[in-house]
Amino acid sequence: MHYNYQRFSASDYDFNNFQGPKTGEIAKDFTAETIDGKAIKLSDFKGSWVVLETGSFTCPMYVGIMSKMNQLAEDFPDTKFLVLYIREAHPGTNIGGHANMDEKRVLAKRLVNEEPENRTVIIDDLEGSIHKSLGALPNMAYIFNPKGVVVHKSTWADPEPIRKILLQKDPGYIDPVELREPPQKPIRTLLRILPRAGRHAIWDLLKGIPRLEMNYRQIRRHNKLKFKS
Repeated sequence: MHYNYQRFSASDYDFNNFQGPKTGEIAKDFTAETIDGKAIKLSDFKGSWVVLETGSFTCPMYVGIMSKMNQLAEDFPDTKFLVLYIREAHPGTNIGGHANMDEKRVLAKRLVNEEPENRTVIIDDLEGSIHKSLGALPNMAYIFNPKGVVVHKSTWADPEPIRKILLQKDPGYIDPVELREPPQKPIRTLLRILPRAGRHAIWDLLKGIPRLEMNYRQIRRHNKLKFKS
């Protein structure tokens, strides 16, 4: 599969096989670029807590929780919040898979201009090197403690567990839950975001729903067995 796919397929994602750095490990450093073209490294924030979320202009799950994640950034000003701009989650005829970095940069800028995103948006390279190293899921989240250790990773960004961890800010805490279902099903956001991507985007998602639901059932079973009291 080409990284910047032109049509979404649920088979492109395995939410039960979450790769990337493990909780308790120091995350590998990376370099991305900001919206204004400056280089930025994860290690630039050593000594601070960092929350990183992945997203794109055509990702309804990311846009759907944007306001809650931005509220977290306001509530915890001493924490650095980053959004890693990755491939388009649901490309269509209007917004397709990125053909070059200029296209990706334009869409990242559209994101911050057209959506109420107040966090720092950083842009991955064309082949998604950072995205792949973190697990290559569309809207995952990581928390790094001041030493750069992964204390939380989630298949889907969920503001509530992130808030709980930031309230405690215990550098020794390791969140045991990695596999999560989406925290919401943002129907209104779906109906707003997918049409702007263009033809195919809605149909491709509808085709993928049965497989996605199967993934979520497997996640529920996994967590029930793992955390059985």
